[in-house]
Amino acid sequence: MAAAAAGIPSPPASLARTAAATAVIFLWLASMWLAFAAAAATEIGRVAYGKGSLVVAMASKVNSAAYLSFLLFTPVATLLFIVRAVHSGNKAEKKVPVLETESTAEVIAEAMKEMLRSTLICGVLIAAVFIQLTFLVDLVGSRVKGSHWERICSVVRIIGVLGADAMYCFVVVPTIAQLWWKKQPLM
Repeated sequence: MAAAAAGIPSPPASLARTAAATAVIFLWLASMWLAFAAAAATEIGRVAYGKGSLVVAMASKVNSAAYLSFLLFTPVATLLFIVRAVHSGNKAEKKVPVLETESTAEVIAEAMKEMLRSTLICGVLIAAVFIQLTFLVDLVGSRVKGSHWERICSVVRIIGVLGADAMYCFVVVPTIAQLWWKKQPLM
């Protein structure tokens, strides 16, 4: 009100919408990052201090709060990514090389090469490998109670959890933030 009375022009509506969309996306990314970092801190706390420690309890509470805020921002962030993809569809179209022989295998191979050039896709795939390692160890570890394999499985499980959390904290989330900031599509 005071700015309008003083004759200061208000910013255009499109600038305000862009700023609000960017704020929502970065709050979503911050809550995602915090959820994965708190999950890693919880796992490290379990190893260092035991399951009943104060560190584990606090890290678990931070993890729960961050995960809840991530879930609350996800529908809005998804809509914003869809709107960004629709509006930047014409600008972001890449030239698809025309192959002399249009065999399905060559088209799929070219698409896979293009996908694997993306840092985001590689980060998600590596995190998926760590997650699968964790599930595999949980499956095998439940059958080897009381042996030295149980200790080995617990260490490998920790490596899987921390590896996936690290990939999301240091590769996936920063790459999404960078792509949004540069106004580039995710794929």
